[in-house]
Amino acid sequence: MFPRQKKKFPFLFFSLFILAGLFYHPHFRLPTPTPSAQEPLIKVLIRKASNQNSIQLKITGSYQLFDVKGEEIYVGQDLPRTEITIEGGFFQIGVFRIERNWVKVVPALGALFEVQNISYRGSLLLSVVGEKIQSVLELPMEQYLLGVIGSEVSNSWPLPCLEAQALVARSYALFQYQKSSPEKNYQLEDTVSSQVFTGLKTENEQVFHAVQNTRGIVLKYAGKLFSTYFHSTCSGHTTSALGLLDNKEILPLSGVSCPYCKESKYYSWETACPQEEILVALEALGPIPSHQIVSIHPLQLDSSGRSQQINLLFDNGVSKTYKSNDFRRIIGYSKLRSLKFEGKVQNQQIVFQGGGFGHGVGMCQMGAKKMSELGFYCRDIVLFYYPGATLEKIW
Repeated sequence: MFPRQKKKFPFLFFSLFILAGLFYHPHFRLPTPTPSAQEPLIKVLIRKASNQNSIQLKITGSYQLFDVKGEEIYVGQDLPRTEITIEGGFFQIGVFRIERNWVKVVPALGALFEVQNISYRGSLLLSVVGEKIQSVLELPMEQYLLGVIGSEVSNSWPLPCLEAQALVARSYALFQYQKSSPEKNYQLEDTVSSQVFTGLKTENEQVFHAVQNTRGIVLKYAGKLFSTYFHSTCSGHTTSALGLLDNKEILPLSGVSCPYCKESKYYSWETACPQEEILVALEALGPIPSHQIVSIHPLQLDSSGRSQQINLLFDNGVSKTYKSNDFRRIIGYSKLRSLKFEGKVQNQQIVFQGGGFGHGVGMCQMGAKKMSELGFYCRDIVLFYYPGATLEKIW
């Protein structure tokens, strides 16, 4: 009697079904290839605790102090909140003087520390720079991202959106890490000048899953990393990085039409700023022709309606043109929310009417939120905002 043959078709069908499910699952995991890189240690400047005469440090658990050569100089347990100052070019930690101008504070596994009342993971690098304290956090990339995601967007947003933010933030950080000068003490800052980072403050289960689900995955174009810029609200169209943020244009940063951020409170806005405030701020960019502005005109508008330059006409007939990025930075990002605006002089004020919040390049965060609410997956979101880019898992 012959043994009954097993039918192969159901098994094949089942296998294809499983593979399809993996491919379309919103919280995707790319196949794990041979890693082309190791997870780096990122160095982040803690702006609030830098360029200071003194800082506050607290450690819960055991810790070690090392000098610049990696030699252990102290072992301690549970440091209460203590003031760190500089005396004669060296560190004074409470009543203890450490004759070093560079100290690495390494908490034991599981121990946490606070700097200026904010809790962090990783190690703390303290150095004397110009008779001031510079504080730099050193930690693995994936731990760094845990403190970025909920700082850049709400940690209660849908998971696909948080995963998209994790992909973009990882790619941006790795790009900055690789291009950073070896002479610099850090690669990133914890402010909007890089990516907002607030340590453990905004971590939650959603953020953890967003980072874990996308671990080691970055965006590339033509096989190379690029600066994956992002912003709050694009107001209908993201813009090209050319001229605004970069010297050259690449397809993923060329701008796309975005119908998804209409529910943002920054889709359209109006703000008023006293002329006197603007004039005082502009003095940082050079002498001003007069103390009375007659009109303001955005110039060299791109396809998204954002200006490259801004011209001011003064009451003495003299006009002066500023680079848009410089003008917005000086006026204040929260006052001039984007470079997609019109301005008018009214009762000793300049009234700005515009749309969007941020520079407008790359991923629109409010658009990404809406896409995730509509059922788009994180892969869909990032490839929509960075056309031509590819996803690659490198660790």
